[in-house]
Amino acid sequence: MIRSKIDEFVAPFHVAINLTSNCQAKCHYCYSYNDKSYISLSDYKNLVDELVAMEVFEYCIAGGEPFLHPESVEMIEYLASKVTNRNISIVNHGMSITPEKASKIKEIFIDKYKSEYCIQVSIDSHIDTINRKTRAGTSLSVVENGLRIWTNSGLSNIQIGTVATSINSSHYDETIRYYYKNFGIKNFHLMHLEFPNHRDKAFLKSISLNKNEFINLMKALRDIKKELPDINIVDSYNPREKSVEMPTIKGKGCSAGVTHCEILANLDVIPCGMATKFILGSLKKTSFKEIWHGSTVTAIRNQSSLLCDKNFPEIFNK
Repeated sequence: MIRSKIDEFVAPFHVAINLTSNCQAKCHYCYSYNDKSYISLSDYKNLVDELVAMEVFEYCIAGGEPFLHPESVEMIEYLASKVTNRNISIVNHGMSITPEKASKIKEIFIDKYKSEYCIQVSIDSHIDTINRKTRAGTSLSVVENGLRIWTNSGLSNIQIGTVATSINSSHYDETIRYYYKNFGIKNFHLMHLEFPNHRDKAFLKSISLNKNEFINLMKALRDIKKELPDINIVDSYNPREKSVEMPTIKGKGCSAGVTHCEILANLDVIPCGMATKFILGSLKKTSFKEIWHGSTVTAIRNQSSLLCDKNFPEIFNK
């Protein structure tokens, strides 16, 4: 689907659906509050039907940990059955996947619906003691067992998601090399810290990359790409990082509420995963379409600065 300039905001390009807020990982930089909310299967199906009718292009199944939802596999199959030529990604920590669930998802994505998919497993380092410094509730041996379940399932598009910090950046190339050689992983997603008003902001600021660390990391990525030319590294550069002088695309550089949004397990709609207190609307009260075309979302699109700037103090002052 190619949208014209006139109808470019008819629907978001990307929607993340959190099946639950429940999670064991206790990642320091996570914005999800573990209130153990679970979206019901009927509410989920109604939501998917509406998003499909609006022609949303890309879907992310997330949480919390999505596989803690007892109906997660059924939910994933329902989405796959409704969309064609659309991307479906699943973000998980690897500790709750089982061979039975992975086999069923392989059947859904590969055998039944020929889906465009990506499975992302969250790992910050191949060294357990370092990984635990940012993902406190994880055990790397358990995570890697889950990663092995995914790679043995017959699903090929498996990716490791890593948040870059001063704790792990100096050996990120070693982490790539390790999972490439030992697990056959070729896809890596590097994310940068985002903490405009995080509850653990002081700690996150202390482990945020400085300019030299960032530059050294970029050089290491360049070198590892030369060494392993068949790997793919997606780097989610933070447009607000003022200490790093790096060109970016024209515009404000933030897609929250413009082309992207997130739906929490309690059916609140938010512009992005960081703005958990900036509620655009509740699907308990109105439709997604009405929220997406409402005055608040329109105001976000019309403002010239980043969503996290002072134009919208209600995001971080609650």
